[in-house]
Amino acid sequence: MNGPYPIPSSQYYVGLQYGYVIIPADVDRTSFIEQCYRWERISILSERGGGVFHECYISRESIKDIEFPADSTHFGSCVMFLTDIHSGHPMIFGVLSKEDESQLLREGYFKLTKTYQGSSVILSGDAKKGVMNLSVDGGELTQLNITVSNGTKDAQINVRCQGNINLEMDGLFKINKGTQAMVKGTELKTQLDKNNNLLQALLDIINGAPILEPGSGSASALQAALKAAITAKQLGSFNAIKSDESFLD
Repeated sequence: MNGPYPIPSSQYYVGLQYGYVIIPADVDRTSFIEQCYRWERISILSERGGGVFHECYISRESIKDIEFPADSTHFGSCVMFLTDIHSGHPMIFGVLSKEDESQLLREGYFKLTKTYQGSSVILSGDAKKGVMNLSVDGGELTQLNITVSNGTKDAQINVRCQGNINLEMDGLFKINKGTQAMVKGTELKTQLDKNNNLLQALLDIINGAPILEPGSGSASALQAALKAAITAKQLGSFNAIKSDESFLD
Protein backbone atom coordinates (compact mmCIF):
# COMPACT_ATOMS: atom_id res chain seq x y z
CA MET A 1 0.00 0.00 0.00
CA ASN A 2 1.44 3.38 -1.02
CA GLY A 3 0.87 6.57 0.94
CA PRO A 4 1.46 7.90 4.45
CA TYR A 5 0.06 4.81 6.19
CA PRO A 6 1.91 1.70 4.88
CA ILE A 7 0.56 -1.58 6.26
CA PRO A 8 3.26 -3.46 8.19
CA SER A 9 4.29 -6.97 7.13
CA SER A 10 1.76 -9.70 7.96
CA GLN A 11 4.67 -11.81 9.23
CA TYR A 12 4.53 -9.92 12.51
CA TYR A 13 1.01 -8.50 12.59
CA VAL A 14 -2.41 -10.06 12.09
CA GLY A 15 -6.00 -8.96 11.96
CA LEU A 16 -6.62 -5.60 10.32
CA GLN A 17 -9.23 -3.97 12.54
CA TYR A 18 -10.94 -0.68 13.25
CA GLY A 19 -11.49 1.12 16.52
CA TYR A 20 -12.14 4.48 18.13
CA VAL A 21 -10.01 6.75 20.27
CA ILE A 22 -11.30 6.89 23.82
CA ILE A 23 -10.51 8.56 27.15
CA PRO A 24 -10.67 6.33 30.24
CA ALA A 25 -13.30 7.25 32.80
CA ASP A 26 -10.93 7.59 35.76
CA VAL A 27 -8.40 10.09 34.36
CA ASP A 28 -8.08 13.85 33.99
CA ARG A 29 -8.74 14.57 30.31
CA THR A 30 -6.10 17.28 29.86
CA SER A 31 -3.33 15.34 31.60
CA PHE A 32 -4.22 12.15 29.76
CA ILE A 33 -4.09 13.79 26.32
CA GLU A 34 -0.77 15.48 27.10
CA GLN A 35 0.62 12.08 28.08
CA CYS A 36 -0.68 10.51 24.86
CA TYR A 37 1.13 13.06 22.72
CA ARG A 38 4.28 12.84 24.78
CA TRP A 39 4.51 9.02 24.69
CA GLU A 40 2.79 8.56 21.32
CA ARG A 41 0.41 6.01 22.78
CA ILE A 42 -3.37 6.15 23.05
CA SER A 43 -6.38 4.19 24.29
CA ILE A 44 -8.87 2.69 21.83
CA LEU A 45 -12.10 0.72 21.76
CA SER A 46 -12.11 -2.04 19.14
CA GLU A 47 -15.10 -2.05 16.83
CA ARG A 48 -14.96 -5.83 16.67
CA GLY A 49 -15.89 -7.26 20.05
CA GLY A 50 -15.73 -3.96 21.92
CA GLY A 51 -12.39 -4.69 23.59
CA VAL A 52 -10.56 -1.77 25.22
CA PHE A 53 -6.79 -1.39 24.72
CA HIS A 54 -4.58 1.10 26.55
CA GLU A 55 -1.13 2.46 25.71
CA CYS A 56 -1.42 1.44 22.06
CA TYR A 57 1.49 2.54 19.89
CA ILE A 58 0.47 4.95 17.13
CA SER A 59 2.51 6.17 14.17
CA ARG A 60 3.80 9.74 14.07
CA GLU A 61 1.71 10.46 10.99
CA SER A 62 -1.48 9.14 12.57
CA ILE A 63 -1.18 10.94 15.90
CA LYS A 64 -1.22 14.26 14.05
CA ASP A 65 -4.65 13.47 12.62
CA ILE A 66 -6.54 12.01 15.58
CA GLU A 67 -9.13 13.84 17.64
CA PHE A 68 -9.90 12.96 21.24
CA PRO A 69 -13.50 12.72 22.48
CA ALA A 70 -14.99 15.29 24.85
CA ASP A 71 -15.22 12.72 27.68
CA SER A 72 -15.23 9.01 28.45
CA THR A 73 -18.79 8.56 27.16
CA HIS A 74 -17.96 9.59 23.57
CA PHE A 75 -15.73 8.31 20.79
CA GLY A 76 -12.89 10.15 19.08
CA SER A 77 -11.35 9.45 15.69
CA CYS A 78 -11.77 6.13 13.91
CA VAL A 79 -8.40 4.39 13.56
CA MET A 80 -7.00 1.36 11.73
CA PHE A 81 -4.75 -1.03 13.59
CA LEU A 82 -3.01 -4.37 13.32
CA THR A 83 -2.38 -6.70 16.23
CA ASP A 84 1.16 -7.75 17.15
CA ILE A 85 1.18 -11.56 17.10
CA HIS A 86 3.62 -11.75 19.98
CA SER A 87 2.12 -9.29 22.46
CA GLY A 88 -1.45 -9.20 21.14
CA HIS A 89 -1.26 -5.42 21.37
CA PRO A 90 -2.71 -3.11 18.67
CA MET A 91 -0.38 -1.02 16.51
CA ILE A 92 -2.24 1.96 15.01
CA PHE A 93 -1.09 3.10 11.58
CA GLY A 94 -3.98 5.08 10.06
CA VAL A 95 -6.97 7.34 10.68
CA LEU A 96 -10.32 7.05 8.90
CA SER A 97 -13.30 9.38 8.69
CA LYS A 98 -16.29 8.18 10.66
CA GLU A 99 -19.61 7.62 8.87
CA ASP A 100 -20.84 11.11 9.84
CA GLU A 101 -17.56 12.81 8.90
CA SER A 102 -16.28 14.14 5.59
CA GLN A 103 -13.35 16.42 4.74
CA LEU A 104 -15.12 17.43 1.51
CA LEU A 105 -11.94 16.92 -0.48
CA ARG A 106 -11.73 17.12 -4.25
CA GLU A 107 -9.07 16.85 -6.91
CA GLY A 108 -6.25 19.36 -6.46
CA TYR A 109 -7.51 20.36 -3.00
CA PHE A 110 -6.08 19.80 0.48
CA LYS A 111 -7.30 20.73 3.93
CA LEU A 112 -5.66 20.57 7.35
CA THR A 113 -7.99 21.14 10.29
CA LYS A 114 -7.58 21.22 14.05
CA THR A 115 -10.55 21.90 16.31
CA TYR A 116 -10.94 22.28 20.06
CA GLN A 117 -14.12 23.15 21.97
CA GLY A 118 -15.58 25.27 19.18
CA SER A 119 -12.28 26.85 18.10
CA SER A 120 -10.54 25.89 14.87
CA VAL A 121 -7.37 26.39 12.85
CA ILE A 122 -7.76 25.53 9.17
CA LEU A 123 -5.24 25.57 6.32
CA SER A 124 -6.61 24.72 2.88
CA GLY A 125 -5.51 25.07 -0.70
CA ASP A 126 -7.10 24.63 -4.11
CA ALA A 127 -4.60 24.15 -6.93
CA LYS A 128 -7.35 24.22 -9.55
CA LYS A 129 -8.55 27.69 -8.50
CA GLY A 130 -5.15 28.95 -7.31
CA VAL A 131 -6.38 29.77 -3.80
CA MET A 132 -4.90 29.16 -0.35
CA ASN A 133 -6.74 29.95 2.88
CA LEU A 134 -5.61 30.15 6.50
CA SER A 135 -8.31 30.58 9.12
CA VAL A 136 -7.97 31.00 12.91
CA ASP A 137 -11.37 31.10 14.58
CA GLY A 138 -11.99 31.37 18.32
CA GLY A 139 -9.68 30.29 21.13
CA GLU A 140 -8.29 32.10 24.15
CA LEU A 141 -6.01 34.42 22.12
CA THR A 142 -7.09 34.06 18.47
CA GLN A 143 -3.80 35.18 16.94
CA LEU A 144 -1.80 34.51 13.81
CA ASN A 145 1.89 34.93 14.60
CA ILE A 146 4.72 35.05 12.06
CA THR A 147 8.27 35.27 13.36
CA VAL A 148 11.32 35.74 11.15
CA SER A 149 14.60 36.29 13.01
CA ASN A 150 18.34 35.75 12.92
CA GLY A 151 21.38 36.67 14.97
CA THR A 152 22.24 39.79 12.96
CA LYS A 153 18.69 41.18 13.17
CA ASP A 154 18.42 41.80 9.42
CA ALA A 155 15.72 39.23 8.65
CA GLN A 156 13.04 40.16 6.14
CA ILE A 157 9.51 39.26 5.14
CA ASN A 158 8.96 39.79 1.42
CA VAL A 159 5.54 39.82 -0.20
CA ARG A 160 5.25 39.92 -4.00
CA CYS A 161 1.82 40.50 -5.46
CA GLN A 162 0.98 41.19 -9.10
CA GLY A 163 -2.14 43.09 -8.16
CA ASN A 164 -3.68 44.55 -5.02
CA ILE A 165 -3.01 43.82 -1.35
CA ASN A 166 -6.17 44.25 0.71
CA LEU A 167 -6.26 44.64 4.49
CA GLU A 168 -9.60 44.78 6.29
CA MET A 169 -9.99 45.04 10.07
CA ASP A 170 -12.48 46.07 12.71
CA GLY A 171 -9.80 47.60 14.94
CA LEU A 172 -6.63 49.65 14.38
CA PHE A 173 -3.65 48.96 12.12
CA LYS A 174 -0.62 49.32 14.39
CA ILE A 175 3.09 49.40 13.66
CA ASN A 176 4.63 49.93 17.06
CA LYS A 177 8.36 49.87 16.33
CA GLY A 178 10.65 51.80 14.03
CA THR A 179 12.37 55.17 13.55
CA GLN A 180 10.03 56.80 11.00
CA ALA A 181 6.58 57.52 12.36
CA MET A 182 3.60 57.35 10.00
CA VAL A 183 1.75 60.60 9.32
CA LYS A 184 -1.98 60.84 9.96
CA GLY A 185 -3.31 62.28 6.73
CA THR A 186 -6.49 63.87 8.13
CA GLU A 187 -4.68 65.53 11.06
CA LEU A 188 -1.88 66.73 8.77
CA LYS A 189 -4.34 68.37 6.36
CA THR A 190 -6.18 70.03 9.26
CA GLN A 191 -3.00 71.64 10.55
CA LEU A 192 -1.82 72.64 7.06
CA ASP A 193 -5.19 74.28 6.40
CA LYS A 194 -4.69 76.38 9.55
CA ASN A 195 -1.31 77.57 8.27
CA ASN A 196 -2.80 78.33 4.87
CA ASN A 197 -5.59 80.37 6.45
CA LEU A 198 -3.03 82.38 8.42
CA LEU A 199 -0.89 83.01 5.35
CA GLN A 200 -3.93 83.93 3.29
CA ALA A 201 -4.90 86.55 5.85
CA LEU A 202 -1.42 88.08 5.61
CA LEU A 203 -1.55 87.98 1.80
CA ASP A 204 -4.89 89.76 1.81
CA ILE A 205 -3.30 92.63 3.73
CA ILE A 206 -0.15 92.71 1.61
CA ASN A 207 -2.10 92.65 -1.67
CA GLY A 208 -4.94 94.79 -0.33
CA ALA A 209 -5.47 98.54 -0.14
CA PRO A 210 -2.29 100.61 0.36
CA ILE A 211 -1.25 101.11 3.95
CA LEU A 212 -0.22 104.68 4.69
CA GLU A 213 2.87 105.48 6.74
CA PRO A 214 2.10 107.31 10.01
CA GLY A 215 2.97 110.99 9.83
CA SER A 216 3.96 111.26 6.14
CA GLY A 217 0.83 109.69 4.73
CA SER A 218 2.83 108.01 1.95
CA ALA A 219 2.32 104.37 0.90
CA SER A 220 4.04 101.83 3.13
CA ALA A 221 7.46 100.83 1.79
CA LEU A 222 7.25 97.53 3.71
CA GLN A 223 3.94 96.65 2.09
CA ALA A 224 5.38 97.36 -1.34
CA ALA A 225 8.50 95.28 -0.65
CA LEU A 226 6.49 92.31 0.63
CA LYS A 227 4.15 92.53 -2.34
CA ALA A 228 7.09 92.48 -4.75
CA ALA A 229 8.66 89.53 -2.92
CA ILE A 230 5.60 87.28 -3.29
CA THR A 231 4.71 88.22 -6.84
CA ALA A 232 4.01 85.10 -8.96
CA LYS A 233 4.10 82.88 -5.88
CA GLN A 234 1.07 80.85 -4.74
CA LEU A 235 0.00 78.99 -1.63
CA GLY A 236 0.30 75.23 -1.80
CA SER A 237 -2.83 73.10 -2.10
CA PHE A 238 -3.09 70.08 0.19
CA ASN A 239 -6.48 68.83 -0.96
CA ALA A 240 -4.96 65.69 -2.53
CA ILE A 241 -2.56 64.86 0.30
CA LYS A 242 -4.76 62.05 1.67
CA SER A 243 -4.51 58.68 -0.05
CA ASP A 244 -7.67 57.04 -1.32
CA GLU A 245 -6.07 53.58 -1.15
CA SER A 246 -4.10 53.43 2.13
CA PHE A 247 -5.55 54.26 5.55
CA LEU A 248 -4.29 54.17 9.15
CA ASP A 249 -7.63 54.03 10.98
